Amino acid sequence: ATVCTGINSTALTLSGHTGTIVRWESSTDNFATKANIANTTTTLTATNLTATTKYRAVLKSGTCSEVTSSIVTVTIDNEPPTFTAPGPLTIKKLGSCAYDASVDITGDVTNEADNYSTGLQATFADVITWPDPDNINIPEAPFIITRTWSLVDNCDNAATDQVQIITVLDETLPVAICRDITVDVDQEFTSAMIDNGSSDNCQISYYELSQDSFDCTC
Repeated sequence: ATVCTGINSTALTLSGHTGTIVRWESSTDNFATKANIANTTTTLTATNLTATTKYRAVLKSGTCSEVTSSIVTVTIDNEPPTFTAPGPLTIKKLGSCAYDASVDITGDVTNEADNYSTGLQATFADVITWPDPDNINIPEAPFIITRTWSLVDNCDNAATDQVQIITVLDETLPVAICRDITVDVDQEFTSAMIDNGSSDNCQISYYELSQDSFDCTC
């Protein structure tokens, strides 16, 4: 049997034996040393173990010497689970400047396994950082999601956390739409005067003109 450390209870039953039970014995070092248990019944309940422990019954039949039963082991689960986190990847912002970093897009963990617990599901926590601190919360700026994956079994044994790096980029080019205007020679004009509904999926940071006036120079 395998149990979690601390609060646990395992019923041991001896059957098919010859003779009477003199006592039970337990050991945490494969019976290099042992502890005698004053129990002469066929059932023993091992409780609240904190270390893997072996048990056996001592029997005597008539004038024969004492013999021991087969050994049964109650194993304490202190092994952490294992898993494989998805690898790094880059995702793109969508037409609305939103992004989808769900596990359907970025990948889920695989190979979740444990020596005792079943049905384990890893969890994650995200931290967002900007490579350029001056771009914090600017919609079109690239940023990084550091996703830390964790897995804990039913005995509170925790696997070593694994980190997945997700880079989020805005790779949709803005659409520049201009209109014709008429100005006087040497009259300065601005981008607002020639913009005709330019757009971007995130936001337009700035407008830039190749020149903002004309003179009579040939």
